[in-house]
Amino acid sequence: MSVTPADDVSVADSAFTDDGNRERIQPGRKRSHPLWELFDDEDGISCCTLCAYKVKEKFTSTLLNHLSSKHLNKYRRIATIKQEKDSEREKVKAKQPKMKIPADRLLQYWKNSAEQKEIDENQALFANSTSFAYHLVKSFEFADFVFSLNPRYQLPSREMLKKSVLMIANQIKTNIKELLKDAGKVSLCIDLWCQKTLFVSYLAVTGHFYCYKTGELENVCLAVKEMTSRHTAQVIKAMTQEILMEFELTKDRILRYRADNGANIVAAFRESLIDITAKILNLDDSEITAAQVQ
Repeated sequence: MSVTPADDVSVADSAFTDDGNRERIQPGRKRSHPLWELFDDEDGISCCTLCAYKVKEKFTSTLLNHLSSKHLNKYRRIATIKQEKDSEREKVKAKQPKMKIPADRLLQYWKNSAEQKEIDENQALFANSTSFAYHLVKSFEFADFVFSLNPRYQLPSREMLKKSVLMIANQIKTNIKELLKDAGKVSLCIDLWCQKTLFVSYLAVTGHFYCYKTGELENVCLAVKEMTSRHTAQVIKAMTQEILMEFELTKDRILRYRADNGANIVAAFRESLIDITAKILNLDDSEITAAQVQ
């Protein structure tokens, strides 16, 4: 009896949707699928035992399509058997004890591999940009966390992480210098981070300029340095000049200074502000007073 397209063939179709059904049966491989009860293998040709159908391929999906279109009842029986076997297999897997394999027993990335280096660089950049504590790489809990994300990755030692952070910082500094070479005038923003709740204070200097090479406005952090002495105008100015020298920013390349109204910062750059304002207005320094500089 032939089967029309109207016949229902949806029964247990889900039993055949796994990827394994699309794989070719390799020579010598054990055929566990129940559909092989209805097919014979004659010199690499699959022959249906119910009709004259023959096909060179051994894909289970191809053979199942033949059963569903020509032998619907047999197809349904095979589907039921397959579901029962899969169910039993899952029950056995669930009963098996799960063992956590240590990372050193897995095939880890080679230390100079591209994958290992990429993760090392990203981790160093993360540590360099945040308050990441280096000692965490020695924590068992952190190691377990990284293992769960990628078992093949080898965590660096604390000292190696420090070296990687320094390398990343130097690379970023080099990139900023390259941008500044193709820049015009540079505006500086200077800020002092100082609070009663902080044990240390920091001086931050950022640069803002138009880069002719990239064709974009660039905003870069030149430095964030710890202040180990009193926050006087002389100290602030000396630290800022040291940072500018490191990036080869001479006085004639500075367009303007921006800062808050802290008395020490204003005093540190009062002369520079007067000089820059005079150039912008095309006036002599004598015509500009400190009171006119805001």
